[in-house]
Amino acid sequence: MRLTRAVPVCIVQELAKLRVKITSTVQVLTHLKEKLQFVFGESLVEKEKLREIEELVARVCQSLLARRLSPH
Repeated sequence: MRLTRAVPVCIVQELAKLRVKITSTVQVLTHLKEKLQFVFGESLVEKEKLREIEELVARVCQSLLARRLSPH
């Protein structure tokens, strides 16, 4: 035979509060994870744009240098 003891109401209330806090924390962490994934994707897009701009700047610099070095 198993003995059961009544759980005090204050412990039940504290457990309920902890469940709410845990649920809230999980929701916040899930949101942050999704935000991180979004920002990471945006970062990749911006890095690609930067690479394209840097290539354009390099071509323009080469063109200007070639014009400077060519005889007039």
